[in-house]
Amino acid sequence: MADTPNIAVIGGSGLRDIPGAKQVQVIGNFPTPYGNPSSPLYWMKYEDLSKETPEFLFLLRHGVGHTIPPHQINERANIFALMNQKVDIILNFTAVGAISNIPTKFKAGDFAIITKVLDQTGPRTGKTFFQDGWVGHCPTEKISCPYVQNVFVEACEELGFRYHLDKSCVTIEGPHYYNEAELRMTGGCDLIGMTQIPFTKLAVESNTCILVIAIVTDDVTENNIVTADLVEKRMKENKARLAKLLKHMIGSVRMTVHARDAKKTCINCVHKPNSIITDMQYWTDDHKKLFKLMFRRWKNQQK
Repeated sequence: MADTPNIAVIGGSGLRDIPGAKQVQVIGNFPTPYGNPSSPLYWMKYEDLSKETPEFLFLLRHGVGHTIPPHQINERANIFALMNQKVDIILNFTAVGAISNIPTKFKAGDFAIITKVLDQTGPRTGKTFFQDGWVGHCPTEKISCPYVQNVFVEACEELGFRYHLDKSCVTIEGPHYYNEAELRMTGGCDLIGMTQIPFTKLAVESNTCILVIAIVTDDVTENNIVTADLVEKRMKENKARLAKLLKHMIGSVRMTVHARDAKKTCINCVHKPNSIITDMQYWTDDHKKLFKLMFRRWKNQQK
């Protein structure tokens, strides 16, 4: 067993447990400089897969019992906790609605990889680690790790699941579902949801390989009335498929290799320290500690 898994799975509305995986350890709620994470970190393992299959951490985005609404998720604490556990890869599962079926024809139950996010959230706090006298600028044009995306594609192909790549998603404040007026302001995005921001931007800042795996629960071009009952119904219908996809990805030889080597070889998801533009003489001790976590992988790549 490794000192700690370097893969984390974040479960949303449709992934509140991991069928078939054994809980090896629980890392209880612990404080970070930004407060507590959404849930304990559950150390998980598929015992019926090969011994080389990596273990992974599981975090509940909305908390145990689904008690945290989208606009109150403490993503800074979540990402900080995962960085502190030396996580290199995050699989983030999220439920979304389809905005447009042109040119892509979405169906309920389809999987999609989100690579671009439009932020239309309101006064959410904690959208960046760069604050309080510490300034940095990171590119967010591409947020998906190509290696992990290959694992996803391979799994969907082998399982026969419909999937879409390189999709854009607008994130609204929530917790209310979107309406027709909001849809007119989506800037031509493919999908719409409530939890992709600030996760994606914080994960990019943390130099972590990420893949945002969306499951389409409704097509608002055909059904303009989206309800919790509808979304919950669709997620229950697809729970087994979600579980199969995750297990297939974790058990993939590609994932095993990437989990082993990502710390040193994945240059696609690691930006250089020159993204921080504040002179070092003005860094506080907290800034220096955060730097060591955020750029942990960059240092490994210099060896």
